[in-house]
Amino acid sequence: LFVGRFDRHKGGDLAIDAFSRVAARRPGLKLVFIGPDRGLDDGHGRMFGLREYVSKHVPDPSVSSRIQCVGQLPPEEITNWRKKARATIVASRFEVFGMVVVEALAFGCPLIAANAGGIPEIVVNEENGLLFESGDTSGLADRLETMLDQPELSATLGRRGAMDVERRFAPVVIARQTKQYYERVLAG
Repeated sequence: LFVGRFDRHKGGDLAIDAFSRVAARRPGLKLVFIGPDRGLDDGHGRMFGLREYVSKHVPDPSVSSRIQCVGQLPPEEITNWRKKARATIVASRFEVFGMVVVEALAFGCPLIAANAGGIPEIVVNEENGLLFESGDTSGLADRLETMLDQPELSATLGRRGAMDVERRFAPVVIARQTKQYYERVLAG
């Protein structure tokens, strides 16, 4: 599952490229994109929409037909997709905080995320998710293979992720930290 814009920043192209490597050997595997298609700049001023990118970079119809773009959905529908997914991929090339990371972890969805920006402050490799080097399609494909080959690890990471989010990012925890911060500021 990929939740986010299809653009260079969010790394939708990396998710597609890694999926195509893995899916060639796994005929039942599907990739679902949830989010708007903003287009991907190829670095030479040309923009590719998601479908155009898939047709150009995934020539095997037995693989490209398993990439589904459902567009933007309300939060409750995204939750349903998360609960069914074997893994959520966050392939961002840069991310400050990454709500999509916290959301995936909160629902216990096994997570594969780029080691970019603030993501490694949330995801601890092999503790509550799997990290790959930002921009490394092969690394992402390897991590996806790991999740698929080791369902017990995948389930464990999902459970740990949900517990970690509850411990660090639950509303009551954030409210307490915010209150403590304001008290320190007001105390001078």
